[in-house]
Amino acid sequence: MSDRITRRQWLNRAGGFAAGAGLGALVGPGVRTAAAQGQPKRGGVMRVATVDKPVNMDPGYAQLYSSLQVYQNVYNKMVYVDESGQFAPGLAKSWKQESDKTWL
Repeated sequence: MSDRITRRQWLNRAGGFAAGAGLGALVGPGVRTAAAQGQPKRGGVMRVATVDKPVNMDPGYAQLYSSLQVYQNVYNKMVYVDESGQFAPGLAKSWKQESDKTWL
């Protein structure tokens, strides 16, 4: 079996990469938007346009972009980065920097 990819495979991969890059540009660098008000509702279906299905649902093992796309819609972050590039509270309500290399 040859290690070469066909033109069709290359075009499919290039198209997937371009679509992923386009989605990434639309989403931005993790800017937090206002959460919906009211009580959460259990059940239902979440539909996410992604380049591939997530490997698992454990954010501790997030390695693939396809998994990260789903995690961003399910899990909250400790802190977010706002439009000016500064940290904004998420699950963590406060934090401080003890040294140049340590955040608490």
